[in-house]
Amino acid sequence: MKDFKTGDLIKKYRIEKSMTQSDLAAKIGFEDRSTISKIERNQRNVNQEQIAKIAAALDVPPSKLIIADIPIETRPLPKVYNCKYYHSVSAGIGTFADEDCDTYSYFFNSQAQADHCFAVDIEGDSMLPELRSGDVAIVDTEKELSNGDVVVFVDKSEDLGYIKQYHKTDNEIMFISYNSAYKPMIFPLSALNDRIKICGKVIKSLRDF
Repeated sequence: MKDFKTGDLIKKYRIEKSMTQSDLAAKIGFEDRSTISKIERNQRNVNQEQIAKIAAALDVPPSKLIIADIPIETRPLPKVYNCKYYHSVSAGIGTFADEDCDTYSYFFNSQAQADHCFAVDIEGDSMLPELRSGDVAIVDTEKELSNGDVVVFVDKSEDLGYIKQYHKTDNEIMFISYNSAYKPMIFPLSALNDRIKICGKVIKSLRDF
């Protein structure tokens, strides 16, 4: 009897769903089928977040794809819950904050945690090299902020959303890009809440293969 690995299970459920490797790659957002091919041949490891995406595309619980020989960050595994998913926040010169949202599946500790978190697509290059355009940020709206945290905030005067590093002094609040080509965005402390709304702290950034 064959000793199944995660790649074998992904292939099994993909075939059961009458999906080609290209079909699965497209649903997850890969450029081509080569990554799926490597995963199914067990030549490429997958982490928890990647398993969640593949499971969602195959419409199976993530537990169906998890094998004991995969490195696991914590045991027991957090469950997959859905949070709100927005499609525009800028790591650059600004994009309009997106009020419409979908849902995003992620390994949260509970539905209560998912309820005060959201996912958002990153656009732009101001947070390179740590964050790049196309990454997804998981943002917790209830985390206490410290200088150096990466946050999502909105400039309400223009309805523009940004993702930047946060720094607060007695007199002002600064939002700093990792990319030195971008100047810090500096506001008086009085602008907080009136003009500037900090939406939350980035607790995880996710990147496709």
